[in-house]
This record gives sequence, C-alpha cells and structure tokens, in this order.
Amino acid sequence: MLFRYRSAIYYFVRAEDEKLANKIQQALLVLIKNGTFDKIFYEFNDHQKIINDANLEQRHIIELQNDVDFSLIPSGFKPWYDIKPS
Repeated sequence: MLFRYRSAIYYFVRAEDEKLANKIQQALLVLIKNGTFDKIFYEFNDHQKIINDANLEQRHIIELQNDVDFSLIPSGFKPWYDIKPS
C-alpha cells in the first residue's frame, strides 16, 4: 500500500530578486529537459536503488487530497516523478 500526496516544491528568493528567481527557474528547466536533473537525483545517495527496492509500481495507491490550487502551475508542466499505478 502506498499513500500518495501530490505537492509542489518551491524555491523562494527575496521579492526584489526577480532576476535571481528567473535564473533559478531557467536553470532548473534546462537541467530537467537535458536529463541532468534526473541523473543527479538518481545517483545521489543511491536513490534509484531505494526506489527500486520499494517496489512502488506494484503497490496499491491511495490518493490523499491536497487542497493546493495546481491550476497555478504553468501548462505543460508535469510531475517530476510519478508512480505508475499497477
């Protein structure tokens, strides 16, 4: 059994640091598009082995309600990591 609670991760900078916020966003988008983000994540502390050992795809998934307004997320964005239900 697996409880799934969808949420977003945000990086916060001071309001007057709009240029920095844009740089962070653009850099993350580049890393995600070219596959570097995934590569770093899965190699760090052996995350891939932990995920594989958890056998997530074979678990019964129970969705927990999240009242966050996900419509604020720009169209075309998808969850970075999503578990495929069995």
